Amino acid sequence: MFNQLWILWALPLVLIPLVIHLLNRLRFRRVEWAAMSFIQKATKHSTRQAKLRQVLILAARMASILFLILALSRPLVGGWMGLALSSPPQTIIVLLDRSASMENRDASSGKTRRESALELMSGALKQQHQGARIILIENINATADEISPEILNELRLTGPTDSGADILKMVETALEYMLNNQTGKTELWIASDLQRSSWGPDNSRWASVLDQLRALSDKRGVMVRLLALGNRTPDNTSLTMSEAVRFRSMGRSFVDLSLSLQRFEDGVKQIPVKVELQGKSVAEMDVTMERSEHHIRKRLELPPDTGASWGRVVIPDDPNNTDNEAFFVFGEETLVTTAIFAESRKVAAHLALAAAPAPDSMKQRSQVVAPTELAKTDLTAYALVIWQGEMPGGEGATMLIDYMKQGGYLLCLPGQADGGHLGPYLSWSELEQSPDKSVYTIAHWDNTRGPLADSLDGKGLPIDELQITVRRIPVMDGKTLAEFSDNSVCLSSRSVGLGTLVACATLPLDDWSNLNAGPVLVPMVQRLLRSGAGRLAAATLAYCGEFKPEDGEEWLPLGQGAAEMSCDSRSGVYSFGGKLLAINRPDAEAVQANVQQDRLETMFSGLSFQLFSDVNNTGDKALPSETWRLLLYGLLMVLLVESALVLPPKVREGM
Repeated sequence: MFNQLWILWALPLVLIPLVIHLLNRLRFRRVEWAAMSFIQKATKHSTRQAKLRQVLILAARMASILFLILALSRPLVGGWMGLALSSPPQTIIVLLDRSASMENRDASSGKTRRESALELMSGALKQQHQGARIILIENINATADEISPEILNELRLTGPTDSGADILKMVETALEYMLNNQTGKTELWIASDLQRSSWGPDNSRWASVLDQLRALSDKRGVMVRLLALGNRTPDNTSLTMSEAVRFRSMGRSFVDLSLSLQRFEDGVKQIPVKVELQGKSVAEMDVTMERSEHHIRKRLELPPDTGASWGRVVIPDDPNNTDNEAFFVFGEETLVTTAIFAESRKVAAHLALAAAPAPDSMKQRSQVVAPTELAKTDLTAYALVIWQGEMPGGEGATMLIDYMKQGGYLLCLPGQADGGHLGPYLSWSELEQSPDKSVYTIAHWDNTRGPLADSLDGKGLPIDELQITVRRIPVMDGKTLAEFSDNSVCLSSRSVGLGTLVACATLPLDDWSNLNAGPVLVPMVQRLLRSGAGRLAAATLAYCGEFKPEDGEEWLPLGQGAAEMSCDSRSGVYSFGGKLLAINRPDAEAVQANVQQDRLETMFSGLSFQLFSDVNNTGDKALPSETWRLLLYGLLMVLLVESALVLPPKVREGM
């Protein structure tokens, strides 16, 4: 890259010494002379030395002109911009990944990945801006905004966030901008830590976007420069919040917190964890991590008459402080109701008892509804909906799916006849009967979180004692919560919109299983009910970057540092109209899985693509630098060599 590219038009001047030399050669006419031929043969060695000296003098004079022209053109070399021998672009589109993982801080430089990226790009833009239009696209708004390179580091749009990133969406925005505007020769500068969740390399949309980018590059020239920042940080610990569920038991009010700690490396490490309620510490514990991931369930007893409230869980500082805290909110105590649609009265009775074992003290109620009455039922009032039997079709299926998309929890159990299907989300296999004098048993289940998790005192549910004689396997694309000894699914769950679908392979009937005994059924239903009740409370958990306020809503931050917080980009607790909202980092930001560089080179094949990965927050190593001083030193050296060559040889005494 040259700051004064037009000066390179003077490169033909390098040939001036050669032209002068050839013209001088034309002044003489060769004449054969016997005496001179004898002298030439006698002094053959000296003649060769003279010719070599003339060639070196000619090369030195041509090199001196070349060094002078290159120095005047002010070339840029080194760093992530240094290998491009081309004219400056007319438009530079900066794609800045400012997701939560970009806040990992390097121990030697003290800078975060985002800060290093801004320093590198700002320096490059100031050195070779040359009037190019600078467009910024970042991961929160994903809009193309024209900026000045002088204020790149000072913009709010380049500050830290607690959200994830969608690099594909940002590239799509850049492509749309180039298609709708006369950008001329364009360069895309992408700054990212290559986190797999941000890139989504398996997304089928990449192929179409990159094909359009290649076609556009053939017309006007598009270059992609990728600045890959940072390595994995094994000494960093991430804290994530799964849910906060308020419930009532034995006349007292509690809130259950589900948390996870994650590290990149295995090994024993003790992590102090502190729980705060409205800014005041209410619990402290030391968690011993023996693996890369550790799940925590903490129960807090609330003071009497506690209404809707909020809190925070925090761990000590480490290389990335943005993932050291998680927020939670919970609403006031309310009556929660479960709707049970069952083709079997016995099944309905068992489920109704499991959903409300102590209606008055636990403020719970179960309501049995005939499946034929589904169309007349308002599902939005229920914390949990249980469906047993053949799945409804048409309007009934649409109602159940819409209920889940709005945050509802749906538990499905099979029927005696054909199970049917619930849209693309669930279908049932054929009915299976266990062989004579044998039963199906559960071999594996998730005891860390979810409806089958161990209790807070470490006691597990007696799931291995279940004896199942009849089953119908749920067919769904979800997470297996429990599986039989033959690896078939017994209990599975998946997200549908904001809600959750859970399917069980057997029934609480004597001729199906001993699930009706209660030690497994009641805790499973109660946990699903508590999770579903959060939707009805005036308190919501959401992920940063995914929550979008409705028009006219102004969510105000609560707690420390409230003045600097915004619900669209920073985690924290917010309130609006008596409602509480807890915003946390996406769980995917805690997973240190990166896209391999060879995969990226394959993806961007066919484009002018440069990947600079030798950046570990080391500052100037990645900055392009001007080399005209070195060229001037080279010019002086060449002139010294040329002056030495033109000096006449010394004449020895007596000659």
